[in-house]
Amino acid sequence: MLTHIILIAVSPATRCVIPHRTRQVQRRVRMLASPLDVLSEAADGDVAAFAEMLLLCVSGMAAVTTARQLVIDENEKESTDSLRGKQVVPPSDKVALSVDLGNDGEPRGVSRVLFKPILLRSDFLKLEASVPLGLLVEERDGGIIVTGALPGYGAFQHVQEGDWVRAVTAYVQVVAGAPMWQQVTSGTPIGKRQLKRVIFRTDNATWADVRSAIASHQEDSGGNGMVTLVVERFVNESTPLAPRDGSAMGLEPLQDVLMRDVKLPVALGGEENERSLIKRAGRLLGRNEPDDM
Repeated sequence: MLTHIILIAVSPATRCVIPHRTRQVQRRVRMLASPLDVLSEAADGDVAAFAEMLLLCVSGMAAVTTARQLVIDENEKESTDSLRGKQVVPPSDKVALSVDLGNDGEPRGVSRVLFKPILLRSDFLKLEASVPLGLLVEERDGGIIVTGALPGYGAFQHVQEGDWVRAVTAYVQVVAGAPMWQQVTSGTPIGKRQLKRVIFRTDNATWADVRSAIASHQEDSGGNGMVTLVVERFVNESTPLAPRDGSAMGLEPLQDVLMRDVKLPVALGGEENERSLIKRAGRLLGRNEPDDM
């Protein structure tokens, strides 16, 4: 009874509001049902024709959705490729890597090498591979970029497409065997020409330069058969960067370099062997020797 009283009490207001809301609901129902009505009218009561037309509409909507997703994926791929394959303004921090040149290296043993990144987000990797590498590269924007590697060769499964080759080892003939202080104070190169393993930076290098450096590792040419490559690899935003060696960023104090070098014996015999450490250091720094007292 209470319910009826309430309905009666609000009936005047209801008569003013309900027809308006009803028209809105009916309009929405007509708008939602209009595609089905169109299909039903087009089929003219034929259930099979109606089902076939409905299937065509659903297939068309799915095709549009798939095409849109393909466009989005392609745009994302182009954005990623542009970061991987183009040199952009890199951060100012340099990256230090240790490269072991071995006993036949120049300099001998482990060397610290600094690289300035050419990509905004990248990791530096040191790779060891045996010759022949089967490495496919091309020159681009003043650098060497990897386009692939042949299956069954040394570089296969080591490098990735889009890697930037920043350095490779190479065997070259150099005049070695004399300490720095003797080389600086001599008017001509001192030492013997020897085949040594060195680090070859590929900045502004050509494809032919890189090929020659890699080929120099062949054993019949005097190499050890193993190439060391330093590559810079693009890293996307979702992948954390590998930790970098910050301990190698500092330079060895100059006095330590000089003291170690002046203690080295001369490459050839002669009066240089009789010079004291002080006289050797003085000649290295360009100072005249004092008269003997």
